[in-house]
Amino acid sequence: MPMPLHRLPSALQTLRPLTSFSRRAILDFQGAQLRRLVRHAYENVPLYRRLFDSAGLHPRHIQGVQDLHRIPIVSRALLQETPVSDRLARGVAQSSLIPWPTSGSSGRPLLILRTRAEDQLLMAVRLRQLFSLGLRLTDRRAAVALPDPPIANFRWDDPLRGRIGLLIRRKVSCLDSPESVVSQLRALNPDVIEGYPGSLARAAILLTDDDRRLIRPRFIVSGAETLSPALRRDIQQGFQAPVFNYYGADEFNLIAAECPSSGRLHLMETSILAEVLLDGQPVQPMQSGQLVATALHSFAMPIIRYNLGDRVTLGEELCPCGAPLRTLVHVQGRELDRFTLPDGKQIHPFALVDPLLQAAPWICQFQVVQHRRDHVVVSVTSNHGNPIPPQALAQIQTKLAAILGPAVTVQVEHRPELPQQASGKFRPYRCLAE
Repeated sequence: MPMPLHRLPSALQTLRPLTSFSRRAILDFQGAQLRRLVRHAYENVPLYRRLFDSAGLHPRHIQGVQDLHRIPIVSRALLQETPVSDRLARGVAQSSLIPWPTSGSSGRPLLILRTRAEDQLLMAVRLRQLFSLGLRLTDRRAAVALPDPPIANFRWDDPLRGRIGLLIRRKVSCLDSPESVVSQLRALNPDVIEGYPGSLARAAILLTDDDRRLIRPRFIVSGAETLSPALRRDIQQGFQAPVFNYYGADEFNLIAAECPSSGRLHLMETSILAEVLLDGQPVQPMQSGQLVATALHSFAMPIIRYNLGDRVTLGEELCPCGAPLRTLVHVQGRELDRFTLPDGKQIHPFALVDPLLQAAPWICQFQVVQHRRDHVVVSVTSNHGNPIPPQALAQIQTKLAAILGPAVTVQVEHRPELPQQASGKFRPYRCLAE
């Protein structure tokens, strides 16, 4: 089966600096990749053949990005319920592919499979962005994240690169204690640090001047969790290095990367086709909606118009820095649990976030849990674990109670630390109510 990914011009264009494209060239590239992908999926992937036929859709109907809306949106639940064999392209052996089980932050992981070539291309996209921030081939990188899962016949580290000292990357488990993370970073003496913001912040507040003589990163890349202003501040002050936010997902690798000039997140538009939709319709700039994305280079297991389950805010048409790229202003995170109130009204916990942070800018991390329809518990941590006066907690309680209504009891508590999930990530919202 021909794999369009291996067409050299396509791969080379994907890895060109995004700022070297014109806006028209990006749209033309996306349209060409979309046409190949749709035709391939229709002819070779049972799931998409069924979806397209049920919608009365044929690949000839998709001539470019302007026709994307005609393709049915697929949900995470649909992909989870569909046998892997129906999501794989005909003629591709599952045993030859690299598995990427998603973290399961929604409560149920999803298995994503890619060829080695597809995977390396997406890894190269991420490296391209790191090079744009100043990464050097000889830099030592430390990643404070979940340990890599064991995969048969696959090595995450490249022995050849390790022997010649190029692009060395070492993992530090985010499940270790902050003290252990600091100790390991001292031993690694990394030039660049990557990791989950919660884990990085907990380590950052422990750093001493002696630690900083050995841990001197030129920059830090944060990802996998929401990077709040307080977390960014703690990481920057602790490590004394700039922090850049990356937004990614196992289904796509890197989705967007922070622009050093504007602070917006540049969408990786030569590897992903992103839509921000509200009730199925595109949002306007500076409005929030659900991210629906198409992986432009996933042919072994196509991902077309997939609702990732994240809520994001779309930026202006193009980045203020002058790059020909659309942007995201903010990534709120997983759009998981809606809170059903005693009167039957539903609200998303995102509605509580801005008022919470406005009432308490000192918050480092927070977690909002609905235990019953009439009872919500808000747990917060402060910068450096500083004690919080009761009146500050009462101010939060008053602010959120006004939003949730008199039938809901709001309990606000200050805690020294909030628990991570088994994945090493932090889940800020949970609904436990029946």
